[in-house]
Amino acid sequence: MTLCQSCNNNHATVHVLGVEEFRGFKAAENKVNVEHLCETCAGAKDVPFAMPATKQLQNIWELLSQKAQGASTAPNKAPLKSCNSCGTDVQTFQRTGRLGCEECYEAFADELSDIFDRIHGATAHAGRSPGEDPATFERRARVEGLERELEAAIEQEAYERAAGIRDELKGLGDSEEGATPAPEAS
Repeated sequence: MTLCQSCNNNHATVHVLGVEEFRGFKAAENKVNVEHLCETCAGAKDVPFAMPATKQLQNIWELLSQKAQGASTAPNKAPLKSCNSCGTDVQTFQRTGRLGCEECYEAFADELSDIFDRIHGATAHAGRSPGEDPATFERRARVEGLERELEAAIEQEAYERAAGIRDELKGLGDSEEGATPAPEAS
């Protein structure tokens, strides 16, 4: 049993090899200093890797357990989702952010839905359609807002307010050809 060279009290568990003078690749030619320290003194001197042996064993055991679990589940993994048309797989899509063809939109619908929801806060388009007249867009947006207000008024049993909203919806529907009839308040 070797005592710590720093405190001369505890058992030395950390052994530090320091090369004082390097003269070549043969060990006999180099001047080497060996220092034997206890864990407390090694920690005080900021010796790298001065971790208690039990902690090292625990870390090694955890790493081995994780690898073993990964190896045992690997053969049972489901095959990667891929596009039947172009063959692009989900890993390639996630790595590059690009789809291979128009069929990919259906193949990766779940992944795209999550992405759109995270980026835009919704999965349905709520803006103007290409070529749509701005006045038509504003009218449509107003109708959708009034329909939501109407549903809320009916749920709250505010029938007078609901009747007013219904009338306003009728007025907007009459001014628009081919408009969808507004829901009736009951």
